[in-house]
Amino acid sequence: MKFLFRADGGHPIGTGHLFRVRRIVDKLIARGHECHLVTGQNSTAEHIFADTSVHMHWIPPIDYTGRAKPEFKSAAILPLIRSDHYDALIIDMLDTDYDDMSCVRDSNFPIVTFDDRGSGRTCAKAIINVLVREQNRDHLESSTQLYEGGSYVTLSDDFSSPANMTRSFAKTPTRIFVVMGGADAAGLTVKCAKALGLVNSIEQVEFMAGPAFVHNDDLQRVLGSVHYKFEVLNMLPSLQPAYERNDICLVAGGLAMYEVCRVGIPSVAIPQSIDHQFELAEILCAEGAMLTVGWGERASTIDIANCVQRLIIDKDLRMAMSDNGQRLVDGLGSNRVAQIIEETAEGY
Repeated sequence: MKFLFRADGGHPIGTGHLFRVRRIVDKLIARGHECHLVTGQNSTAEHIFADTSVHMHWIPPIDYTGRAKPEFKSAAILPLIRSDHYDALIIDMLDTDYDDMSCVRDSNFPIVTFDDRGSGRTCAKAIINVLVREQNRDHLESSTQLYEGGSYVTLSDDFSSPANMTRSFAKTPTRIFVVMGGADAAGLTVKCAKALGLVNSIEQVEFMAGPAFVHNDDLQRVLGSVHYKFEVLNMLPSLQPAYERNDICLVAGGLAMYEVCRVGIPSVAIPQSIDHQFELAEILCAEGAMLTVGWGERASTIDIANCVQRLIIDKDLRMAMSDNGQRLVDGLGSNRVAQIIEETAEGY
């Protein structure tokens, strides 16, 4: 079968959509299918898909300045679907618009969409939600399949082995990992660096600077006066080793929230100014899988420091949080999503 994907990534909307597509197409290609991706051309997208056999259809770079989410426009894919045959269209653009989705709905293939609460989701044959939850199931067609929760989280294969998911818990945690997303539009990494300077017991901090991170100068200025040792990590093939060697994680949102759940590292959510990040933080906090300071831009450095200090002094809380997180995610979601796409195409 032949599948067409539509996704964007880079600064300031982050890289999670492209990484999710990458993991799914890897599974589909391994099953013998052909995959095509339409995406705005930029260095981030080129890096993520550099070593794949995905057929790339580059469109001009899209200016997302002032926007926190990608935006689906049917014009980007209409020439392709009019000139070629696909068995399914998979859209990872969050909240789609009905007018644009209806333009492609009547083509001879089904639509699968991710984390979509827009009016356009009613045109989809399958909706896969891991960052949000459907609020109005009655608005969907009776034939629309809805899949929600941690079982459908598309993590890399590094997170699929149970043998790698056991943890030990230091009596007094001293190592912190900060991962604020592939772009960190709001510069929350810098705020975290300041906040951790208020916690005297911290000895070592690792900061993840994703492929679209643009705040390095500000970060280096703050790090010039902190008491803890630090390292800024770039372009890691996987975050799992960093999760494993640290005691506590500060995480912004998106799929990284599920990564910390999977490995069982006690975490504090510091969401970017994107509604699905805030919503997922609240969901996982209610499950006892992490703490949250609410919107990251509104949280003070003292708020962040207090949450970290709470985890440091309460080993029972850290252990319970680890257990609760691992209960939610088994690391096999990429396989499940690939199968859903296959079955949706076959049943159309």
